[in-house]
Amino acid sequence: MGKEKVSWVCSNCGYTAGQWWGVCRSCSVSGTMKEFHEVKGSESIGKVSGFSVMEDGLRSWLPEKSGELHPIRLSEVNRGVDHLHWRIPLSGPFGNEVSRVLGGGLVPGSLTLVGGDPGVGKSTLLLQMAALIAEGDKDGEASPVVYVSGEESVEQIGNRADRLTIGSDIYLYSSTDIEDILRKVQHLSPRALVVDSVQTVYLKGITGSPGGIIQ
Repeated sequence: MGKEKVSWVCSNCGYTAGQWWGVCRSCSVSGTMKEFHEVKGSESIGKVSGFSVMEDGLRSWLPEKSGELHPIRLSEVNRGVDHLHWRIPLSGPFGNEVSRVLGGGLVPGSLTLVGGDPGVGKSTLLLQMAALIAEGDKDGEASPVVYVSGEESVEQIGNRADRLTIGSDIYLYSSTDIEDILRKVQHLSPRALVVDSVQTVYLKGITGSPGGIIQ
């Protein structure tokens, strides 16, 4: 059992201090210093386990035999690739508009960050996108999609899905621990993972509060 250390971390820039300050001494923003408890002696273990879990989770969604990949010429990258079906398609009028914004659809293995002011409908948009991905397309089978929320319960997400008449087989989960999220979804090998929102999740062993620059 390690010794607990108390520090104050700025949620705006990640600056760490040994005592509370009304104004961050690094970015000069007021009211951003948050109390953070850290257990000495377990930090290094947490960092190793956290990053190893993330690495294992990401590897499970990479193409098979990814370890055997090697540098190739630029001219050979897109050889034999069907550009019409390379991206994950989003069907229907709504899906077509989203695909147009994304340059033709979602790129497998990529990360897409959706931002906007509070209340503009980010969660609703993501839930609708998750439904389209889960339904698949006319040439393929439906694929699992996991929607994780760090701000709402699964019941609240389910109520929103009912209002939107979404009947897709989407897996819902509520958590803010990134290690826990990756462990729970890894066995599903989902086609897409939605995290709403990214500033609410954290990685154990990393100094800083959720939503901070360090996290």
